[in-house]
Amino acid sequence: ERMAAFGRRAEWFYPEGINVVGEWWTSKAPQIVTIFETDSYDPILAISVEWSDFMEICVSPATTPEQGPAPAAKFALR
Repeated sequence: ERMAAFGRRAEWFYPEGINVVGEWWTSKAPQIVTIFETDSYDPILAISVEWSDFMEICVSPATTPEQGPAPAAKFALR
């Protein structure tokens, strides 16, 4: 299963709309940590659908301290 995961990942490409900042393969294969940027949830959903048969996908949205207050303020004004 571990080698199958590496082989499958080696042939797979991130969907359009994803800007990969970095990707790390942990010693607990199949486990991959990826930091990426996107303006849409669609590519995140595409990744989840593509890999859900093989591994659990966990997405944790994050922002920089400089960028963070603007989106938070937009939601607070609702």
